[in-house]
Amino acid sequence: MAKRKTTIYLDPDLRTATKAVALASDRSESEVIAEALRRYLGAGQAVHAGAELERILGKLAQRQDRLSDEDAMALAVSEVRAYRAERRDNSRS
Repeated sequence: MAKRKTTIYLDPDLRTATKAVALASDRSESEVIAEALRRYLGAGQAVHAGAELERILGKLAQRQDRLSDEDAMALAVSEVRAYRAERRDNSRS
């Protein structure tokens, strides 16, 4: 499978740890990050995220009126922000 370049932003401590693991294991930072993502997604996180996306899309589909692209994007962003806030609040409990 062909790889595609992507840009991510990491906290300095996380970047340092990624570099250290890459050096210690004789792998590239890209390989370390890809492995971490595979493990995270393999742990069921993708299933949960997919279910949440379906819920958001279902909510949008239920609307009677037609939304402009801008209004639809604003609604989707607000739903994602609300979901993230709920997750953050639940993780603190």
